[in-house]
Amino acid sequence: MHKGFIRSLVAAAALLVALHGAPAQAVCSCLNNASVRDLDTSTGGGDGQFAESVIVSAPAGQTWRVVAATQVFDAENVPTAGVQSVRVPVATDGSVLLTAIATTTYKLNFVTLDAATWSLSVSNGLGTTLTIGGRCRYPSPDFSPALAASYAAEGPAIVLGATDATGAGLASSTFQINGISQTALVPAAYVGRTSNSVLLTATGSVVPTLGGTRYPGCVQPVRKSFAVAAARPIPTIDPFGLALMSALLAGLVFFLWAHGPRARRGRRGS
Repeated sequence: MHKGFIRSLVAAAALLVALHGAPAQAVCSCLNNASVRDLDTSTGGGDGQFAESVIVSAPAGQTWRVVAATQVFDAENVPTAGVQSVRVPVATDGSVLLTAIATTTYKLNFVTLDAATWSLSVSNGLGTTLTIGGRCRYPSPDFSPALAASYAAEGPAIVLGATDATGAGLASSTFQINGISQTALVPAAYVGRTSNSVLLTATGSVVPTLGGTRYPGCVQPVRKSFAVAAARPIPTIDPFGLALMSALLAGLVFFLWAHGPRARRGRRGS
């Protein structure tokens, strides 16, 4: 018992818990798998995910297990970038083990969610339990100026821009209209199309911490559809009708001249 107690003290003194090398702090590795936020249907977005890892440095031969987890998913089943995970919560019954990737290094890969406060506790069964956690966010972009549902064909061009509601800001934003890169929406160019849409692809700024949240610079797409009303017809005059109107006007002038007051005075004087 005395030897076991000494071993526990040595193990506790040697322990170092790190998340991708940063002690007790989430790195928030963007999977950039958020669905498109559709402004027309108010669906999509807010479902981006992050790849995380817990790495424990401890004496060889130990067994580290997950004993508590909140908003932590898909142990050792992290998807590739752009793909949504299956979101299976990490079990806390001791069945999830950290993998010994080196003699004195133990690691577990998992997934966390956009804007979710998560935590993970692991134990070596020798009296040492370590807890880490964090909160990571994708940007929350929108068009600036806001786009309308419809435009007049003769309306002015709208320079496309974007803003971020989280306060962290955007590092970059690109736009496509009907799949073609654009920097402005020119209504006249889309007359006659049954449907049009603008896709904003926004990349957030990297902000290590803002209000207790880490912004690692993830990508969030946003889409807005619009229609363009047909151009107002320009009134036209039939050339034949114009000639006829000119002839009638000339005849009227001649009639007034021939039968006006001067003509009557001339006839009386004769």
